[in-house]
Amino acid sequence: MSGPTLFDLFAGAGGLGKGFADAGFEPLLAVEIREASARTYARNIRPRMVLRGDIREADPEEIARRVGRPDVLAGCPPCQPFSRLNPHRRRGSADPREDLPLVFADWAARLKPKAVLFENVPGILSHPVYRRLRERLAETHRVVFEDVVDLGAYGAAVRRRRLILIAVLRDLPERAFLAPAPCGHRTVGEVLARYAALPPGSPEAPPNHVLRRITPITRERIRRIPKNGGNRFALPEPLRVLCHRGPRGDRMFRDVLSRLRADRPAPYITTGWHDVYRGRYIHPWEDRPLTGREAAALMSFPDDFVFEGPFRSWTYQIGEAFPPVAARRFAEAVRFLLLPG
Repeated sequence: MSGPTLFDLFAGAGGLGKGFADAGFEPLLAVEIREASARTYARNIRPRMVLRGDIREADPEEIARRVGRPDVLAGCPPCQPFSRLNPHRRRGSADPREDLPLVFADWAARLKPKAVLFENVPGILSHPVYRRLRERLAETHRVVFEDVVDLGAYGAAVRRRRLILIAVLRDLPERAFLAPAPCGHRTVGEVLARYAALPPGSPEAPPNHVLRRITPITRERIRRIPKNGGNRFALPEPLRVLCHRGPRGDRMFRDVLSRLRADRPAPYITTGWHDVYRGRYIHPWEDRPLTGREAAALMSFPDDFVFEGPFRSWTYQIGEAFPPVAARRFAEAVRFLLLPG
């Protein structure tokens, strides 16, 4: 490749890196702490260097001397510290990962890339660390885009609201950033239809088209739930999970043990996509959970993107990913900003 260059921090399995590579960027570096995710990134994106470990221990300038300097620094730090579901946040205690956005800002200040792209959950906007991130970035960069967008609306079959911040070096000429216009969601049925004739785990199935094992009672519950959007309220009382019984159970976690609707995008894909008791993750017309390949496809990963490691690692590799189709659209907008025409 000979296009603009990319450093990808908190890189995960490579959803963002895939989108940038598809937009003509040359990935120089991926930094990722999880071993399986780092292997997946290396296999599919092939940057010059994959650094596996704690980013706090890495020297950005030393790395740049080895692999080259980035035109764009991108990063999606772990979102759990800023989620309302985080037990640390509910208890009012600090999460040990909540300083990682400031590590990202430090890399931006030291490397001075032409542009930076930062992504996280909307909840970070109310966290003090976000103000400090903005202040640190403002020393070298000016923000050209800052908004909460549904990343799924750029061609994925899932809803995924995320904060996107894009900033450019203060030294660069002022130029309007043309934010990519959403093209709309795909539907679950549109995406999953291509696997209808490919039984999970069969020799002809694509990589990662594998199921998590379920118990006979779970299979019976799934069988009783109406196709295409049905939910656990269709189950007879004796077949319901104990915590779902009675008036209190009817009010709790109303979306769990429910089927996806074929005519809509998935309402969410989290690290729990493999477990029907953690959300609306039952296949819309087959009596089973989603496979790894199907969950990845809803997030817009192509079938030749192979997830390394055991099944349990695919749960976070897919559930924490930046949808590649959305990454490509934002990467194209950033590239045009830096290289108009």
